[in-house]
Amino acid sequence: MTKRAVKHGVRAKYVLTDSWFSSKGFIQAMRQIKNHALHVVCGVRKDKRQYTYRGKKLDAQALHATLKKRATRSRKLHTRYVEVVVQDEGVGDVKLCLCRFPD
Repeated sequence: MTKRAVKHGVRAKYVLTDSWFSSKGFIQAMRQIKNHALHVVCGVRKDKRQYTYRGKKLDAQALHATLKKRATRSRKLHTRYVEVVVQDEGVGDVKLCLCRFPD
């Protein structure tokens, strides 16, 4: 559907999806459209998916625990967050924004 939309003239820089679509295959397919011009913004599941950060393979929870001290506070959103660039096997460099909203 995205390929057809781009083919018919829809101009976009980003594809925004839910975490349901955060698989490597989907991200790779979206990046192939328009010769890597489309970027994917999606939620990431707290599953066993491994990211490489400074030579270590970590999942999302372990990565958040490692970077907790670097967290930035957002008064407006009432949360703390960490932005980090990691390598995801099969996808390449990925920028993650790890945050936790209060209940």
